[in-house]
Amino acid sequence: MLFINRAIASLKYHRRNSIITVAGLATFMIVVLALQMLRQIESAMASNFMTSIGIFPKLVQVQLKLTIQAMQTTHAAVLGQYGNYATYAYLGIFLFLIIVNSISLHHRQSELKAYSATGKSVSWISLQLFVEYFLLFLIAYVIVFALGMLLAFFGTGWLRQLNQTNFSNQLPDVLNTTKTTSFINSLFHEQFTYFNWKELLAGNTVTLNRIALFTTAVRQSFFSFLSIVILAIIGSSWVGVHVWRFRQTR
Repeated sequence: MLFINRAIASLKYHRRNSIITVAGLATFMIVVLALQMLRQIESAMASNFMTSIGIFPKLVQVQLKLTIQAMQTTHAAVLGQYGNYATYAYLGIFLFLIIVNSISLHHRQSELKAYSATGKSVSWISLQLFVEYFLLFLIAYVIVFALGMLLAFFGTGWLRQLNQTNFSNQLPDVLNTTKTTSFINSLFHEQFTYFNWKELLAGNTVTLNRIALFTTAVRQSFFSFLSIVILAIIGSSWVGVHVWRFRQTR
């Protein structure tokens, strides 16, 4: 309890650093949540595409072989792209916290001297700093949780359109050949299915559960966020305090 009371008092005193930390964390985390939602939308589109293709007779599927392969390759590429972007965002959180904490330590010389004068160990100081940033993380996550709900319930259409644009931009030219276009047009003209080719490409045949979209994104990212905060703050604090003490002894 003493840790928490001291952390709250410190956050109030270092208000500017607290605001910057919360704003930075919230920005990175909402980006990660959006990417997680995009991955789910793209996965649903990829799965739905293969299910829809299965409706066609085997002969038609053979005729569409190159098209199907191109679609599958593009779906896999888009999913990989979202995964890479999420990794970069996680790395951004890690580096952001290290930089902010390092700058903060530089401006907290008097506090470090007070801790050292009372015999506090490096581990104790690192834990105290972690408690402060953990509270900031919780504040940022509450903000992100609210923004994520709004994004899931009111921005799903925008996310679908963003994903479709990204998917279309990466789609190979094999689908634009005269032979392929002619075959696809004649295929859907015969109305084998309840949907048309444009709807299939756009993922309009996919029904998304907005609540599941949001809760899955939260579940997949929360412990990753927390792990990054633990590693970045405790690690940079431990190193930073050791460096400060070393300089004090010179």
